[in-house]
Amino acid sequence: MSLEMYLLNGHWRVEIDPDDPVSTFMVHRDGYFRVKFNPDKWGQPVLYEVEKDGYAGMVIPIIKKEDGIWYVLATRNDRPANDYKEKLLEGARTSASNQNPFLSPADLPITYFDAPLYSNSARINGAIRTGIADATGKDFTPPANAEWVSWDSFAETTDSMTMAVLFRYMIHSDLR
Repeated sequence: MSLEMYLLNGHWRVEIDPDDPVSTFMVHRDGYFRVKFNPDKWGQPVLYEVEKDGYAGMVIPIIKKEDGIWYVLATRNDRPANDYKEKLLEGARTSASNQNPFLSPADLPITYFDAPLYSNSARINGAIRTGIADATGKDFTPPANAEWVSWDSFAETTDSMTMAVLFRYMIHSDLR
């Protein structure tokens, strides 16, 4: 095997053996992400996320109940999902490669769910740890870029991961 490596944008690299390109082709960054062809089934490219503590990331919405209304803490972020055309409304989530997330439940108690979620099981290999951080009645100051959004308003989000965790919370709590 004669593995060749090419440096790309920032810390990204391409590695490939010209004699066996399909099974050796890999794009990766600092060990956090690897894109390579999966030899099983259809042989499609798959994003493999390096797992931290057994997970590729976490989705832990920060919620609170105030005057009988449920809220979720959200930010508006530029994302490639819509070619950065408008900021997307999102809840608190982290990944193995992001040590400085837009929102963090770090100062709040977290109730974790037993089963992980998969953000796109057909294209991404990496489980997402999920849970809820309830800020109701807690001394919690959100970051300046965050806003409390009622669950009704948050229902307009494109953040399917946070929506899935909120739904899981609703069916496993006394909200039913």
